[in-house]
Amino acid sequence: MGSNAFFDIAALINVLLILFTLYLRYQNPSAENVMLRALVWVSVISIGLDLLVVFAETNPYLFYLPILYMIEWFYFLFRNALMILYIVYLITITDTTYVLKDGTIYTLGAVIITDVLVFLLSIFNKCIFYFDERRIYHRGSALWILYVTTLICCVFSILYIKKYGKGIDKSRRISLYLFPIIPIITSVIQLFFPQLVVEAYGVSISLMWLFFHIAKPEQLLESKTGALNKSTFASDVSKVLFAGRKAYIIGVAICDFELFRRSYGFKLTQVYLRQITVYLQHLSRRHRVYYIGKGHFCIMMEQKYIEATEAEASIINQRFMEKWTWEDLSINIETAITSMEVKNPISNVDQVFDYMDCLSEKDNSQIKGVYPITALDITNQQRTADIERAIDIALSQGTLQVYYQPIYDTQEKSIVAAEALVRMFDEKLGMVSPEEFIPIAEQSGKIIKIGNFVFREVCKFILQEQIYKRGIQYIEVNLSVVECMQAEMASQLLQVIEEYHIDSNQVNFEITETAAASNIEMLSINMHKLFNHGIRFSLDDYGTGYSNISYMLDLPFQIVKIDKSILWSSFNNPKAMIAMHSSIRMIQDMGMKIVVEGVETKEMVDKLEELGCDYLQGYYFAKPLPPNQFVAML
Repeated sequence: MGSNAFFDIAALINVLLILFTLYLRYQNPSAENVMLRALVWVSVISIGLDLLVVFAETNPYLFYLPILYMIEWFYFLFRNALMILYIVYLITITDTTYVLKDGTIYTLGAVIITDVLVFLLSIFNKCIFYFDERRIYHRGSALWILYVTTLICCVFSILYIKKYGKGIDKSRRISLYLFPIIPIITSVIQLFFPQLVVEAYGVSISLMWLFFHIAKPEQLLESKTGALNKSTFASDVSKVLFAGRKAYIIGVAICDFELFRRSYGFKLTQVYLRQITVYLQHLSRRHRVYYIGKGHFCIMMEQKYIEATEAEASIINQRFMEKWTWEDLSINIETAITSMEVKNPISNVDQVFDYMDCLSEKDNSQIKGVYPITALDITNQQRTADIERAIDIALSQGTLQVYYQPIYDTQEKSIVAAEALVRMFDEKLGMVSPEEFIPIAEQSGKIIKIGNFVFREVCKFILQEQIYKRGIQYIEVNLSVVECMQAEMASQLLQVIEEYHIDSNQVNFEITETAAASNIEMLSINMHKLFNHGIRFSLDDYGTGYSNISYMLDLPFQIVKIDKSILWSSFNNPKAMIAMHSSIRMIQDMGMKIVVEGVETKEMVDKLEELGCDYLQGYYFAKPLPPNQFVAML
């Protein structure tokens, strides 16, 4: 055996190690793993035959002549089959079987037919190779055709990766490019230097590079449940989107998952998550089951299974109406189940996660059976995502604006205060209503940054415009529920007041009943600390929440703001007018002032003055104004 066989020996060792590792660690019977094993097996056989060819050519008289021809013939057969199989592997990992309807199948068919014809002809006319009377190996006149078809497959695979491999991460995409490139180089070397048998070695290096960049089992699976993980879900959805295909997703969400986890503890939660995974995997053997965290499972179904989507979702829904048992414990697991189609206008995987969150935001008591995510849900979720983006931009660029709406004193017949109201303009969305972006900011926690921005702007405005000289006694600033739950809220607000050197009594904080109900102990501590420094408080939106009188008794409110809905209904409903009149009298008897919001007509002004209201606020006096216009109005 000549020295040139050592490249084949090294190549065979490499691919055998890869094959051993694949069977040892990569047990997931996915189409990708099956195709990779097939690719490695063909490489093992091809390299083994190449090694046998080198030995046979070195020792031709140890073999019968027909055996020599058979060894060479099978070597070329498996050698050329390798790149054809690699293209099939690319189709599998890019999940683009639909392209077989276009030029792909014709290219593959042409290559396969050409190779088969050449192989058949070589049996009769020895056009690929032949042995002379001394059994010395010679290349045939048609051998170049096999090299050309292999080169076509290599170039085709490179173009295929470029076109359909965008959903694959960059490092792995590079390894896919190298698989055909390295054998091209080694084939050229062997073509011009026949004694240097490096072609098979190039294949083994390419396979090893490819193997190092395939996703390991622990990278694909969620460790606690055994389902495919969130990253794998994102990757699979990306492939669907880049391929322009349709897919269907069934989502299963455990309702109030955080409460569920706290109720049953870490260990039992993991047990039940695992039970759910096993059930879903057993039910949906044709589909992929993912656990994407926080009690959310997803099942992805190909377009051809669309008719089964509704049926499987119903079966899952029926199962969750029954109890789940572990040892002696049987529990009901309340879930919300959804179905959605992955297609345009979805453009990225983040949108899919946003749409799956639609399920969590629904009132679970209103979800019966399987809830289909509709176009309206998707539009709303897109709007929410756009507003979150706009909030981030506004905070980073400092483009939020603070407007001021006047508050009228019925005794002094003049503007004596104003409410600070935040406004947000986005280049893409235009002017966004606070009623829309404030709740979104509260959910994301960004409301704390917004609140800090608004308060600093108010303090700056008070200082720069010297508004007390213009008859403005104080500016009202809204505190959100999230801000009121912060233990350090009072200290931070006092620090800002001290930083701008303004009087504490020039600030009035508005707090809603919802904020008071969220954590009254923490709120009480913060309010009393601020109250002791001369800051006043208003109870905002009175009449829209629980209207709990204990808040007015226990917390240091000086002002109560009656919501505009109470005012408007009182002018259409005599009973509502009696209720408002009684509320005004009760609040004033408790020693607090009244502000009525939503005043829009002279009739309302006259009636509220008759009822003895202290302050009025609404469009009758002015809409919220930018700082310069507010000062000009004063």
